[in-house]
Amino acid sequence: MMQTSVRVRLVTAIVFLSAFLVLNGTAGALTLQWSTWGPEAIDRKLIAAFEQLHPEIKIDYIQTPHSQYHQRIKVLTAGGVAPDVYLVDGYYSAEFIVAGMIRPIDDLIARTPGMTMDAYFPVALRDVQYRGKTYGLPWGSAPRYYMYNHV
Repeated sequence: MMQTSVRVRLVTAIVFLSAFLVLNGTAGALTLQWSTWGPEAIDRKLIAAFEQLHPEIKIDYIQTPHSQYHQRIKVLTAGGVAPDVYLVDGYYSAEFIVAGMIRPIDDLIARTPGMTMDAYFPVALRDVQYRGKTYGLPWGSAPRYYMYNHV
């Protein structure tokens, strides 16, 4: 199960970061900042695998505790120094999109060879789509439920 999860996350990261390359039109070496809250051990494996597949790209890994993460992203964005790629909880995506903190990536998706949105569950895509535009790629999905305590 963990191996499948790691592979899925690796493919998502590779596709998204490769799309970022297309945006920059970069031919030489490139360093991208990738920010998340973690699990660091798994993220480091993903970074190593990605950098092996793409030696022209180096990943500057920024790990922040979840309790501080979203506020930090807001502050960095307001200061014009947000990471190139960062993880956002689904319930923050609407706030970030409406505030203009995230730009649509439809052009990146269209220009990335082999990229298809069919690989994603529609319900997971809803968190990153707004008014017909896509602002991110699902990394995972964590449904939340109300439970009735009848005891």
